Amino acid sequence: MAATLGLRFQIYYHHDQWAEHGTLGDAVAALRPDFLMLTNARQMDVDTLPESRAVHLFRDPRDMVVSGYFSHRNSHPIEVDGVIWKELIRHRINLLKMDKDAGMAAEVEFSGYFLDHLLSWNYDAPNTLAVRMEDLVSDSVGQWRRALAHWQVLDQLPDGYLDELLRTYTFDQLAGGGRKIGQEDETSHYRKGIPGDWRNHLTDEHLTLFRKRYGDLVERLGYAW
Repeated sequence: MAATLGLRFQIYYHHDQWAEHGTLGDAVAALRPDFLMLTNARQMDVDTLPESRAVHLFRDPRDMVVSGYFSHRNSHPIEVDGVIWKELIRHRINLLKMDKDAGMAAEVEFSGYFLDHLLSWNYDAPNTLAVRMEDLVSDSVGQWRRALAHWQVLDQLPDGYLDELLRTYTFDQLAGGGRKIGQEDETSHYRKGIPGDWRNHLTDEHLTLFRKRYGDLVERLGYAW
């Protein structure tokens, strides 16, 4: 979308990537992107940004644990854009030594790498649209139109552009091999593609560990037990 509209695009996966500038806000002031994508966003970094129109995309944190277990065990790259995830190397070695139940328990704790950020988020921040991944899966066109309208670029896109783009990036296309959404391949980074899969993998013991570690995060994000 950014390329089509001629917008300057910047993506950050980790705060080390903008360390040379100081804060995230300093990096934005220096590079002047029109569109910034920030994964695993920390509120403390977002607070340094100038006034902007933001979309906060999140998913059920219990699904994040399950997805994380299979990804961190089997498929997630150790290095992304020159940033080596040292913690993942150690975590993967441990997961490969464990059975699934023990691995899921370890993943509950390791997921603090992501979930602690969600605990810190200001969900009442102005000009910020909250979008759940589950809604994005069930109503891709509608939710993307909602996000693009919030960014005030929807009317600038060519007719049919969004529909064509979303057909290109379906689960079926990304997973490859003729595999449909819901058909699982534990070794693929596109493992299964359906929300609510935590019910198939997290035991009562895992959920107790989750509740103890992350408190009311599930409810805070609008999900139910």
